[in-house]
Amino acid sequence: MKTIKNLILGFVLGAVVGVLLGINIGKERPLLSNPFADDPVTEKAKAAADKAKELYEETKRIIKE
Repeated sequence: MKTIKNLILGFVLGAVVGVLLGINIGKERPLLSNPFADDPVTEKAKAAADKAKELYEETKRIIKE
């Protein structure tokens, strides 16, 4: 009975660790990084969108002049 209990515990812990590592692999991050941290790609996309908006406004202003 003790062997079965340890086997089940090993499967459960292995599944939890495997899921967390799998999330990092899917997001192309280092294995031991935080899998729940914000995605840096979304931050880069927001920064690029802000820069594009600034360029658009500046171009619009220059054309009006």
